[in-house]
Amino acid sequence: MPAAAADLLIVEDSRADAHMAMKVLFKRHIAERIEWAHDGRAALDYLFHEGEYADREPGNPRLIVLDINMPGLNGLQVLERVRLHPLTKHVPVVLFSTSDSSADIRMGYERGANSYLNKPIDPTDYVELLATVGAYWLRQNRTPD
Repeated sequence: MPAAAADLLIVEDSRADAHMAMKVLFKRHIAERIEWAHDGRAALDYLFHEGEYADREPGNPRLIVLDINMPGLNGLQVLERVRLHPLTKHVPVVLFSTSDSSADIRMGYERGANSYLNKPIDPTDYVELLATVGAYWLRQNRTPD
């Protein structure tokens, strides 16, 4: 039986960062189902039911947390495709980046990001920020059914 759609899709090329985030989000009961995509291609495969995700259950994550600086397809390219597709164009996307470049921030919002956050270097600050983001978008924010 295919797995249900994730509440949260984390798109992050750092395995350590992704696993640390998932552990905290599960432990705090912020998200029940979290999917991790290690790069932009894997994220698009998940979202558009392609490749290894061709048989997953229908449905979109309720939130995408997207790193910008990844090899291959970067986060801005993924965001552009997400916003162009009718199945994903309304899914909230939070860009998470170490870049504080005003050009990156502008390009993120021009491509339809719902938020742009600087990724903290300190691991504790990183997981606290992700927990805050997850709690807001998955518990407090309301979207149409």
